[in-house]
Amino acid sequence: MGPFKLKTTHFAVMQPDSSAPPLLRSSARKAPGPPDYYLLRRLRPTARDPIGACLGLWRQYGDITRLHWFGPHYLHICVHPAMVEHILQANWSNYSKGFFYKRLATFAGNGLLTSEGDLWLRQRRLAQPAFHRARIARLADLMAGEVGALCERWEREKTAEPFDVAGEMMRLTLQIAARALFGTQMRGAAAHRFHELMNIGMAHVEHRTNPLSLPEKVPTPHNRRFLWAKGELQKWILEIVHRRRTGEESGDDLLQMLVDARDEDTGEGMSDQQLFDEVITLLIAGHETSADALAWGFSLLARHPEKREELENEAKNALNGALPAQADLERLPYARQVFEESLRLYPPFWAIGRETLGDDVIGGYEVKARSTLIVPPFLTHRHPEFWPDPDAFKPDRFTPEQVAKRPKFAYFPFGGGPRLCIGQGFGLMEGQIALAVIASRFRLELAPFEKLVMDPSPTLRPHGGLWMTRTRI
Repeated sequence: MGPFKLKTTHFAVMQPDSSAPPLLRSSARKAPGPPDYYLLRRLRPTARDPIGACLGLWRQYGDITRLHWFGPHYLHICVHPAMVEHILQANWSNYSKGFFYKRLATFAGNGLLTSEGDLWLRQRRLAQPAFHRARIARLADLMAGEVGALCERWEREKTAEPFDVAGEMMRLTLQIAARALFGTQMRGAAAHRFHELMNIGMAHVEHRTNPLSLPEKVPTPHNRRFLWAKGELQKWILEIVHRRRTGEESGDDLLQMLVDARDEDTGEGMSDQQLFDEVITLLIAGHETSADALAWGFSLLARHPEKREELENEAKNALNGALPAQADLERLPYARQVFEESLRLYPPFWAIGRETLGDDVIGGYEVKARSTLIVPPFLTHRHPEFWPDPDAFKPDRFTPEQVAKRPKFAYFPFGGGPRLCIGQGFGLMEGQIALAVIASRFRLELAPFEKLVMDPSPTLRPHGGLWMTRTRI
């Protein structure tokens, strides 16, 4: 097939300008960047191809780029792992959530992804026990069972026609998330309706990233449709919450732990609204991002048959036709490496936004208060200083020996620092199990007409789906 494409730009190996300033300076100064109003003059092409725009600026200006936004405000794109570590960990309290998270809050409310300050800290403490490593390990059987059910359905259908793997992975991860959260099945018409409502919500988030979009209080047809969908989701989720609070039903699931959680100091639990916000947040993070990463993973395996064969052999030898239990995951290291390498090349959140609360110095350059920062995993994960042959698909990069050689923030698909995604362990185990089980039973090939194009809004997904064929092995 031809060269891989960005949404509007041909993809190529990137090499930052060798004349770019070194990472550290003895005195702070303004970071390099294009002339003022460059970004405002290029809003349309940048909106069409944000990854290509960031890539071009990185090539020209190096690991930090300063762009004039409007008035006294500037935007900085920070790529080097040391800069990422400073922003997300070392001085994280100086950085609030950025513009995208404020727009995401129109749908997800004040969940862990969007909340700030004391509210975020309280919610993190209340939710953390539900995501303890031992608790997540107990979900391996659930995940394996759902992937096994998907394979059984594929076997019954026995179709040679191309199908949308991205859509299949969305349905799979939604079912896993629903069972892990609520202990309930999400199939057939119920799954279709729920997925439709979630799509309306995420489409609205994308719509609201346009600075010219109208706020929800303006009764446009788009806003009315969004508010209806959000209301339907809220009604459905709060009905389950009510049954849990009254004891009408109980469950050994994540929602029950959130309902039962109490603040150590006050003894208070979460309100109904906060429970809704956290559940929607977990559904967004727990199925949308995992599905995108799995779809890209299968596309990479199809483009690299030798890597696919290695995964198939590992899965068949380790599983021998059975579904994996949690103890089997140690015998599936390559499946984990494939998933981690897929997350490197296609991080679902391809850029992380922050805003400075006070003046700071990053990599020797001054960054004023109220500046906007973009920390792009998509670029950092391809930094040639830390990733030789950065655009190549090489799962062996994630052996323990190779991981130990790299700085921590050369790779951060789940964010980092105190705000590290609470569901990291869940997502990694889900990806490892899904890849191993499917690879042990089916071989997926790209459909002849498939053209891989990235759609980076709001998460990094294959544009128009990912069309493949499957063969039983």
